[in-house]
Amino acid sequence: MSGRIHGFSPGDTVRVTRIVRNTPDAQTVTQAELIVKPTRDDLDSAAVMTLLVTPTASAAGQVTNTGSGLGSARRAQFHFTLTSVQTALLVADADYYFRVRVWTSGNERGTVESGFMTADAG
Repeated sequence: MSGRIHGFSPGDTVRVTRIVRNTPDAQTVTQAELIVKPTRDDLDSAAVMTLLVTPTASAAGQVTNTGSGLGSARRAQFHFTLTSVQTALLVADADYYFRVRVWTSGNERGTVESGFMTADAG
């Protein structure tokens, strides 16, 4: 799935919420990761920011619904909190590639969304 994150300026604190539908049967989301880097082809080590969240609340965010259940109830929800220090690293009006990956209790890992993040000029 491709997406876009925008509507904030460098130096803002931003909460990015994502929902993943149809998580695997009998599995839950144990962690989610947001990686933001200059381009898709850059190594992850060149990331401008990397946030990892779990069901335990942290400064980076939290997995707030692990997606347990059957049928349409298999929906995970999580959020990432980008601090003002992190968003200040972004150049206004420049596109940055982002990727959201999740890990499940069945040791499956996959990218659930990728796209572009843009911080607007003040």
